Amino acid sequence: MMRAGAKRKKDPGKQHPEASDSEEEEMVRVLEVQEEVVDYEDNLTYHEDSLSVIKGQVDTGLGKNLTVWVTTDTGSMTQLMHTSYANKMKFKVEKLPAAKWFHITSPGGGRDDITEQVTLKLRIKMKKESSSEETYTDNAALEEERVVEMKFGLCENLPVPILWGGKQMRDECARDYHEHKVVSLKAEGGQRFMTASTSWLVATTEMNKSEDKRLRKACKNYIPSSDRLTNMVKGERRTINMAAILYPGKDNIVRVGRQNARVDEGLNEVVLLNGDAIKETYGDWLTVIDSVANGEAFIIVRNNSEQAMRLSPGALEIAIRPALCLPRILTPCEVKSLQYPNEKEGAMTLSVEESEKGKTSPTSFMSWNMNGLSTRMKKADLEDRFYKQLKTLSPDVVSLQEVRLACEPDQPDKVKADSSDGEAWEEFYAP
Repeated sequence: MMRAGAKRKKDPGKQHPEASDSEEEEMVRVLEVQEEVVDYEDNLTYHEDSLSVIKGQVDTGLGKNLTVWVTTDTGSMTQLMHTSYANKMKFKVEKLPAAKWFHITSPGGGRDDITEQVTLKLRIKMKKESSSEETYTDNAALEEERVVEMKFGLCENLPVPILWGGKQMRDECARDYHEHKVVSLKAEGGQRFMTASTSWLVATTEMNKSEDKRLRKACKNYIPSSDRLTNMVKGERRTINMAAILYPGKDNIVRVGRQNARVDEGLNEVVLLNGDAIKETYGDWLTVIDSVANGEAFIIVRNNSEQAMRLSPGALEIAIRPALCLPRILTPCEVKSLQYPNEKEGAMTLSVEESEKGKTSPTSFMSWNMNGLSTRMKKADLEDRFYKQLKTLSPDVVSLQEVRLACEPDQPDKVKADSSDGEAWEEFYAP
């Protein structure tokens, strides 16, 4: 983000496929600002909930010691690499055995058949971890280079060049200390090593400022355009919905298009722009609900009809805007001072008894993507990964994702009794 008073250089203009090297260099430089006002370390797009980016060096047919930026996902996402990026970087592509082919609905939209892979031996600067609470700079250990082998399925639809996640990250016992801008990996013998991480916007800025023309060319498609960054500074970007099935009588979560993926980090207002057109087309069948999304961008669409409907991609024109003013729970003292109009008395202050109710409102939340409760129980890692944090944070609300337990027939809110899943749930919930 630009600080107050920052000046932006003239827009370099639209890109042209036949541009010379010098013109191309200028074209890929986006929204440059004077050096003394750039402050990426405190960039507002770096939030605790977003994905982290780490970097290292590799040797490929393109050259030696090339920098590679890797977007990490500690959830269950399959590790992927964009096909065009792999080709431009001249990575060695291996054909997967037919028995190991699979397909995905990719983060950028569309279906991808995964039949090839790339193996990277990424050399990463790391330090021995002494505490999970310290930043990379504060860690006094000597910096050393370690090699981490990563495998990626080649994918045509991906908003970032590389996405490392899923089982491979779990095998490395990866921990993303996003608040401290550090990713921690476990080496043989149990010693943990940390490497510095950053946000996607900072990473693309580094890509754009790379002195190696080959790297800039390989990363060019992932660097936010000048128009995109201008919209960010102005406080808005435009996008559309992806295809979705809208279930009758329900509020349905609909994904929106994500290009230059992580520019939309943080809390954003998601607002419908073509409401009149939707009203004219669907009448009262659909209600599109403006909302605030955290990180990933979604929009809520209510199907008021009694039948399922298919929402075509691009039907909704959507604006994503930074949410600068967010609702918050009032303190009891604040509630006590509020006055509301009253027909008999004109105005009255809430009673102490009513104001005390404010104390029961939830103000802290803890959320965990478990990737299977039964798996967590078998690995006996709940004590460190859940119960200790629960005791330390003492949240008002706990949310669990991907619990993956069998439910009673026609009762999706009840774990199936007299089963291994039921026993796992009882054991987990007892404390």
